[in-house]
Amino acid sequence: MTDYRVCIHEAGHAVASSVLGIPYACVSVSPRDGHLGRLSPSPASLEMLLSDPIDGDWAAASFAIVCIAGPAAEAAYMNERLDWPASIDWSEYGGAKDIASAHDIADGIDVKFESLLADAARMWSEDRVWLAVQRVADRLAEETLLTFGAVDRLIGRERSVA
Repeated sequence: MTDYRVCIHEAGHAVASSVLGIPYACVSVSPRDGHLGRLSPSPASLEMLLSDPIDGDWAAASFAIVCIAGPAAEAAYMNERLDWPASIDWSEYGGAKDIASAHDIADGIDVKFESLLADAARMWSEDRVWLAVQRVADRLAEETLLTFGAVDRLIGRERSVA
């Protein structure tokens, strides 16, 4: 059986991606390649990051928030105070690589990491978003793999295809 904390962590990445409109192929809690879980990017998400059609750094900042969202969700689940990030040992939440990636992105777009963390923390402070994380984590605990569309349906974010 998969550790529920891993499900919360990966659900955090998946829900943040869905809320921010960043597509991905799937989210999984099946251990593979040294990871306990993974949010697998889709070609569309990689293209979005590279071309950022909206406004310069929006996609990069959103990707950084998605990186932070997994360990932040897991930390919130463990009752950490996300408003005091310096006190959190991110390695306890499988987040060392996620947090390092977010720091790299923040540095590359000249945004303070703390402001991106605050954005992720605000997301989890909304009851409906936190309930969505729990709903996705519950389903991941049962099925171990969910597609972007399946997560969107679970959290009530149906998308129309043009």
